[in-house]
Amino acid sequence: RWLRESSVFVLVRGLVGNTSLRAYSGVMSDPPLAAGAERRVLRGDATDEIPRLVAEARDLVRNLTAMTAAEASLAATLANVQAATKQLAERGALALLLGDEGSAQRLTGGVERTLQRTDALLGRLDTLAANADRRCSKARRAACSASTRCSTRRTRSPATCAAPPSTSTRCVRRSTPACAASTT
Repeated sequence: RWLRESSVFVLVRGLVGNTSLRAYSGVMSDPPLAAGAERRVLRGDATDEIPRLVAEARDLVRNLTAMTAAEASLAATLANVQAATKQLAERGALALLLGDEGSAQRLTGGVERTLQRTDALLGRLDTLAANADRRCSKARRAACSASTRCSTRRTRSPATCAAPPSTSTRCVRRSTPACAASTT
């Protein structure tokens, strides 16, 4: 029931001498193996692999020895990393990147001066924006008070027109864009 036409049979001999026959069925949807069918048996001997494993281990050790030798490129790379780390700890990242401390100090000074000038410019822009807001508010109030007229039996000033209207006073506000902006 487990053996199929695509099953693979392997005769395995262990290191100690025991031998076993193993069947591997990968695709269970294949048709079952017919009764009396003959299949080819592959041979799997663990001792056959030992010489190859020893040779590969020998090559690996030889490559590691070559990589870690004093004149190898890996040793030179590690020495460069160690020197760069020492310079980084002593002089800082900018001096390491630019090559010397003088260049790093000039760059840092230039950046600090630029930041100071930018800060001063932003302060002036804040002042300019506040002045513009004050002037716009004054202009809006002036435009709105000029557009209010009072209609009474006698002429009244716009200041008294702001009081609640009585039967003798009627305030009329003309629609102007400045007044619309100041009421929103």
